[in-house]
Amino acid sequence: MAHRICIVSAYRPDLLDEGRHALSLGQNVEVVMDRRIGERRTAARDDAGTDRRRRSIDHELRTEGMAIVERD
Repeated sequence: MAHRICIVSAYRPDLLDEGRHALSLGQNVEVVMDRRIGERRTAARDDAGTDRRRRSIDHELRTEGMAIVERD
């Protein structure tokens, strides 16, 4: 089973303990708080060397308060 990380929005600290309790019960999920605060940069860049398959979790953090990602 792949190891997953549940990232909780810094603006929803109430979900941290709830997520730790609900998600860590035998599911191999680590629950952490997002340390980023403030607006994220969205400048258009030529990222030819980056992997475009990486998803942005910003929308999920804003709307759901958390996002679950696979750990490499």
